[in-house]
Amino acid sequence: MAPVMVGLPVGVEGAVPRLWAMRRNLDSLRTSADPVVVYVATAALMASIPGRVARKVLSFLNGKATLQVKF
Repeated sequence: MAPVMVGLPVGVEGAVPRLWAMRRNLDSLRTSADPVVVYVATAALMASIPGRVARKVLSFLNGKATLQVKF
């Protein structure tokens, strides 16, 4: 799992068009390098500093997320 930023389509009017816009945003995220880069950076962080400190840093960063979605 890697926390990444996804833009919400707040400027799209209507529930169904907003849903399709969100689907396009998630589809573009799946084909981008962002999740891989974040995953590798997280793995490097976990390997380079003590586990307790790394967990605190990751908890802090994940705590900033307002929504978590797993696929």
